[in-house]
Amino acid sequence: MAIYALLFIDIFYDVLIPFATTLLVVTLLAFVFVCHYKQGQFLKAYQQRAAAKIELNADKLSDV
Repeated sequence: MAIYALLFIDIFYDVLIPFATTLLVVTLLAFVFVCHYKQGQFLKAYQQRAAAKIELNADKLSDV
């Protein structure tokens, strides 16, 4: 019975821990990529809104 425990421990350390570590790293990288992409979209939308406000203000000033 002890051989099964040793076999399980061996499989656990040789297979499951590297697999879990790899999965964790890939998940974190995906999270960072998605956050970076979403932040880029947010900044682009913010710049477009700012440019629209500037145009609106310029139109108001030119009407005066």
